[in-house]
Amino acid sequence: MSEEKETALNVNLETTINGDEDRLSNLPDDVLITILSLLDAKEIIQTWLLSKRWCHLWRFVPRLKFCDDYLKEHMTDKLEGIKLTRFQNFVSSFLLLRDNSTDLHTFKLRNGISSHSLSWIRYVLNHNPKILDIDLLTMVKPDCCFDQIVFTCESLEDLSFGLYEKIVLDEVSLPNLRKLFFGLVLINHDSVCEVLCGCPVLENLSFWGSRVNANELLFKSIKQLTLFQCELLSQMDLPRSFPIFGPELEYLKIEDCAGAVELKDMSKVKKVRITNIKRANSSPDNCEYLSSFSCVEDLKINNWFWMKKILEKELQNCPTFHNLKKLALGTGCIRCGDFDELLPSFLKRCPNLERLKIFHKDDGCEVHDAHNDLDAHELVELLVKSTSGMDQVQIILKTQE
Repeated sequence: MSEEKETALNVNLETTINGDEDRLSNLPDDVLITILSLLDAKEIIQTWLLSKRWCHLWRFVPRLKFCDDYLKEHMTDKLEGIKLTRFQNFVSSFLLLRDNSTDLHTFKLRNGISSHSLSWIRYVLNHNPKILDIDLLTMVKPDCCFDQIVFTCESLEDLSFGLYEKIVLDEVSLPNLRKLFFGLVLINHDSVCEVLCGCPVLENLSFWGSRVNANELLFKSIKQLTLFQCELLSQMDLPRSFPIFGPELEYLKIEDCAGAVELKDMSKVKKVRITNIKRANSSPDNCEYLSSFSCVEDLKINNWFWMKKILEKELQNCPTFHNLKKLALGTGCIRCGDFDELLPSFLKRCPNLERLKIFHKDDGCEVHDAHNDLDAHELVELLVKSTSGMDQVQIILKTQE
């Protein structure tokens, strides 16, 4: 421990302004530093005003969050340059004056747009970070090798990486990484393979607003996979299906994605969320989804075209879903004349189903004609015939936010 920190430990402010004992400032340094770790970096600095006891504690905080949103709230074009310069100077000064011997467990940089961002990240990576959350929308030059240095930090356990452009990863070495989030990136097949090979204990993987260009995705160790508002394309943008293998997957969420997705080898998946896969060939003829979800316990689907095509093709030979206890279907999936036979037949293969939820959500699902939708009476009649042994049936007819 440095001499300055030892001095801070011995500081004891015995009274407050009104003469009462200042119990907060009398707490041990480790406790106060834990409290400071819950604050934004700007708020941490403001604790100087509390008392002399707090003056140097900020230098030893192991969790830092820098966000320039507070600079942009009332920003005009005239003041933009000044405020961004202030933010840049604030972050640079904070890191420069921080105790260099203290590890940086968590570092979050949101909406960073400074030319100094690369030097900030280099500082962080030299202090054994466990959690790194960086959202860099418009600031790093394409040739700065920023992504490469981040993906070779062996201390990382949780990485959220938001960039504005294509990333190319020639080497990935993240032996302790368990959670990885990609936001607004364009990533190719080779880079995805590098990530999966270089992260041997990775369990939770998310792509948000990204474009994934690959031949296939094989997630050997992944237990949770989220694809949100992504474009999934095969190599060279060829019009073919996009296979996703997940032998260890337990949770799968695909929402508002474009691409011809194949889901294979997912026998361990327990919770599935699928909403609005945007492409007519999203259910390839050579893929059997229901067999892939044979062990699912909680299933939610709100994509009419996708669900109908699957049931028509696979229902006759699909397995019995002994583990399925919760089933949620959007009204985009329930249509008179199409599901009056398909839905009851499917429910008969769910002998242990405990809860069926029918909800309405206007999310742009394909093939949605209002005059063909089941009204409330038709829906109730259909469900009564299909769910006689069920503990709970919930019908929500109003739009869900």
